[in-house]
Amino acid sequence: MHTLSIVTIVGARPQFVKAAAVSRAIAAWNESGRSPAIQERIVHTGQHYDANMSAVFFDELRIPPPAVNLEVGSGGHGAQTGAMLDRIEYAQRTTGRRKTNRFSLFSLWFSVSLR
Repeated sequence: MHTLSIVTIVGARPQFVKAAAVSRAIAAWNESGRSPAIQERIVHTGQHYDANMSAVFFDELRIPPPAVNLEVGSGGHGAQTGAMLDRIEYAQRTTGRRKTNRFSLFSLWFSVSLR
């Protein structure tokens, strides 16, 4: 049986809110016993590192903790975006996924692969 692997990338308030709904839907899918099982891996860009702009969302929205924090930090829009893309690509390359399709849905990024 295949496992569907989804990487959810979050970094700003709108993505946290959407990720909470996605994470709950994934948990419900897995609890139902349907196939394929879905493994979610959350990646935090780290562009907001203050607890009031980051940790509070994981806590209050009950989002699973991130598997990876890219630690992008502050900076200009172009510099942050470039750093995020570079670090996201590196994180994906180092996971050993064979076939990967990337999606952008409502500013919430996903990377999906079948194992």
